[in-house]
Amino acid sequence: MTKKTLQSSKEASKDTTLMTSLLLDLFEKITDLEPRDNKSWTSHVNGALALVKLRGLEQFQDPSEFTILVRLSTHYIVGCVASGSQVPDILNAIQAYIGKRLNAQDPMLRLSNLMIQYANLRSKIRRAILSYDEYIRLSLELDGKMQALDLRLPLSWQYTTILLDHTSDRTFDLHFDFYSNPRVCQARNILRVIRIFLNESLIQHYLTSPTSDNYLALVGVAHDSMEMLAGEICACVPQYVDCDDAARQRLPTSEKLRLPEQDPDQFLARAPGGADHLHTPDHQLDCYTLIFPLYVAGRSKAIPDVRPWVTKQLHYISSHFHVRNAEVVAQILELETDVNPWKVYAMLGSYAFAS
Repeated sequence: MTKKTLQSSKEASKDTTLMTSLLLDLFEKITDLEPRDNKSWTSHVNGALALVKLRGLEQFQDPSEFTILVRLSTHYIVGCVASGSQVPDILNAIQAYIGKRLNAQDPMLRLSNLMIQYANLRSKIRRAILSYDEYIRLSLELDGKMQALDLRLPLSWQYTTILLDHTSDRTFDLHFDFYSNPRVCQARNILRVIRIFLNESLIQHYLTSPTSDNYLALVGVAHDSMEMLAGEICACVPQYVDCDDAARQRLPTSEKLRLPEQDPDQFLARAPGGADHLHTPDHQLDCYTLIFPLYVAGRSKAIPDVRPWVTKQLHYISSHFHVRNAEVVAQILELETDVNPWKVYAMLGSYAFAS
């Protein structure tokens, strides 16, 4: 389709042509569960890049056109991360153009740029062009940048920690974190997921490096980071899944009336369990986006205490919210088959959420 379109400058300049390429790319990635560097997996997004080059970045001025450009960049970055492919120069140019139009401190832009660095690091690992020490140095630098981003996020990206005085099947510890925007929660979980991958890989390289004695002290640091990140992922879950308590405000108004009356000041009081109620599509979607970060937190061998709790939450999301894929992922964890996380990401159709 793209080859024929490129022969017509009029067709190539249409927004609908670019959107069609992005939709075809999305379909390809959702239906092909093996992230890999082949023509079928990259042809449509490469075609979209060719359309942008033909059209010229300076032509993307209208807000709707600019949104398409941002989505193209997101498509390509996620694909490169999943497949371990080098990010092409044209995408770096697109990111620079986006940066000129947006606030340079925009959290999503900064996260995207760090994802590019992670994709390029994975590509170098695949091509075996880094020594142990070089990989450790680059990984530590990138993890430090991601940690700095996490610590300097604007107020609108912050969460509120709610302390509990009772245990619950839906909470990992005696607290949960409340996010005012589900998309912020999703973005911060992606940041946590990448940092877990980085620290997991760092531990492996520390222990197998020819100079492993130099890194023994850092093994504990990486382990502590992973434990903290997994805990933060777990802490965001109750807000979306605990319909008797933390997620009570997500129920439709008519459904709230079917639960016992509750003093607004007693937000954390447990409502009797087992009440039947409905969930809005948005609520179910927010629960669905928890599956991948929960899988990453639960599969890590460095934090084994998390896996039983994660598995329990996935079973609950499946039964309570009628999300079949949550059960599939729970069974993967129970069987300890250690399926490649990016294969699970593709199976869940998570490219659609990232885009």
